[in-house]
Amino acid sequence: MRAFIVDDEPGICQRLQRELQKEGCELEIETAIEEQYAQNLERLVEERTKELRESEARYRLLMETADDAIFVLGADLCVIEVNPYAEQAIGYARDELIGRPFPELGVLTPASLGLAAKNTARVLAGERVSGAVYEFITKDGQHLLGEVSGAPIYYEGQVVGVLAIARDITERKLAEEALRESEEKHRTLIDNIQDGVFIIQDVEIQFGNEAFARMAGYTVEEITGMDFRQLVAPEDLEMVADRYRRRQAGEDVPREYELRLLHKDGKTRVFVNMNVGLIDYRGRVASMGTGKDITERKRAEEEIKQRVARLAAINRVSAAISSTLDSNEIFGAITQQMVELFAVEHSGILMFDEKQEWGHILAEYPDRGATAERFEVKGYLAAERIIADQKPLMIEDTLKDPLMAKVRDTMRRLGIKSMLIVPLVVKGETIGSIGLDAIQERRVFNQEEIELSQTIANQVATAIENARLYTQTQQRAGRLALLNQVITVASSTLKPKAVLETICRELALAFDVPQAAATLLNEARTASIVVAEYLAEGRPSGMGVVIPVEGNPITQYVVEHQAPLAVADAQHDPRMAAIHELMRQRGTVSLLILPLMVRGRVVGTLGLDAVERREFSDEEITLAASAAAAAAQALENARLFEAEHQARQISDTLSEIARELNAAPDLN
Repeated sequence: MRAFIVDDEPGICQRLQRELQKEGCELEIETAIEEQYAQNLERLVEERTKELRESEARYRLLMETADDAIFVLGADLCVIEVNPYAEQAIGYARDELIGRPFPELGVLTPASLGLAAKNTARVLAGERVSGAVYEFITKDGQHLLGEVSGAPIYYEGQVVGVLAIARDITERKLAEEALRESEEKHRTLIDNIQDGVFIIQDVEIQFGNEAFARMAGYTVEEITGMDFRQLVAPEDLEMVADRYRRRQAGEDVPREYELRLLHKDGKTRVFVNMNVGLIDYRGRVASMGTGKDITERKRAEEEIKQRVARLAAINRVSAAISSTLDSNEIFGAITQQMVELFAVEHSGILMFDEKQEWGHILAEYPDRGATAERFEVKGYLAAERIIADQKPLMIEDTLKDPLMAKVRDTMRRLGIKSMLIVPLVVKGETIGSIGLDAIQERRVFNQEEIELSQTIANQVATAIENARLYTQTQQRAGRLALLNQVITVASSTLKPKAVLETICRELALAFDVPQAAATLLNEARTASIVVAEYLAEGRPSGMGVVIPVEGNPITQYVVEHQAPLAVADAQHDPRMAAIHELMRQRGTVSLLILPLMVRGRVVGTLGLDAVERREFSDEEITLAASAAAAAAQALENARLFEAEHQARQISDTLSEIARELNAAPDLN
């Protein structure tokens, strides 16, 4: 075997030859150690020396200029090298550190030293360690925080040391801690503040605290990422969206405003006072604001507003009804006030008679022809209910509610769809009611309206009672005046017919009826004859008309019971069938018949004829009866005077005859 070998390593050829001879091979070697080899070797040594020096210079420059502390430790953890920054940072000179075991330097707290030992063991095992934070102790006792990275140092494939680089992060950690504490404080503040806090970016809620989420009934997790427009009530959405667009566009938009949030239940409105501005959030513009739940405040304000409105309404009603003691004027003022106050299309006042048997609509606003209505209470369940319960009664559908069955035709004719019936109560008795009528569409009155209507009704009832007492006082005075007038006028004549004519006139004028008549019973008491009357202009006379007693229950009642009797429908009342034609001829619609009593016996009657339907009250009947009694007394006085006058005339005649007889010559 022949080979050419360039022996660039001394002794390689000899070693190769010996190895081949052991194997039984012959190798012919030509050793070429020439001058070129020597030159190449010299150049290689120079290059590697230069590279080593340059590397050492770079290493030394890095060590001397690095802003981090660099420690080089041997496998035995003794300090081999440190850079100037490390000396400056921990306050020890290089000579105080080199050659000493790092754990014995006392530059780490016990806790950090334990962690460093574990991490150093990992590095000596070939791992890299980064981001470890140790607490260093300087020579003068200060404590510094260092973020340390460790890497193994290899030689011929073996780990022979540790390169540790420590960066002073004391100020950064302090800043981070301060920031963490600040964030914690702000987080605690934001999480516990009663006001809602939010950040909106690209219409999505990037952040919302517990209070903000709770306002709308959500959790923080549910609300994060939502389109904020989903939380705005439809009635405010356009306004809020417009402000958001304009604010994002840089326009000057008021920071503070009110809106209604839509609760998670989809129904509840939450009133919120918002204060919104722009911030930089994660490098882009966003809206940040606070929201205060003012729902309760709004509710309180609304209650105050309603209370003020209620008081104003009550004051208006009070002013309207206190300005008069006339019941009709009070009724007219109340119905108009009720229409305006409760925004209804119609209002009416129904009053019951003293026995609560009939109800009469005495006033309405506006006029729909309801004042002609008269209802029997029995069977009218709504009327029976308010008389018994004395509480407002709401009828949502007048055409279907069974309580309104008896008056359904009237409701249909008047066009009333819903109504609130408010009782008028005086001294524990229901005397009538105020009706609030919805005509255009059905209506449900709320509790506030019901309570207000009852408050006003109570005031109205008091005013009605005051007017009634005033009227009674006036009527009492009128009765006394009428009695005085009747007695005075009747006493001015001693002729029975004149007395009766006077009574008829005074009663007709006092009761505002167009005609009145007096009758006297015949001796057989089978009929009464009209002997005196008062007639308004144009009224037909009834003088001389004979009214039978037999077959005439009305006259029979007055004669037999010696008591007055009022007839509301004289032309159709079956008790007056015998004189229906007479009533029609005279145009009499309603009638009050009074007995004329002389010495405890009925001698005739007084009749007051109304040409329009009229319910004579007990007060009126009592007044008329008192006047009739005074008239009967005057009639008796006139009769006695006439009888005495006739007796005197007879006596005078007899005396004159006697005188004449006495004066005659004696024929015997």
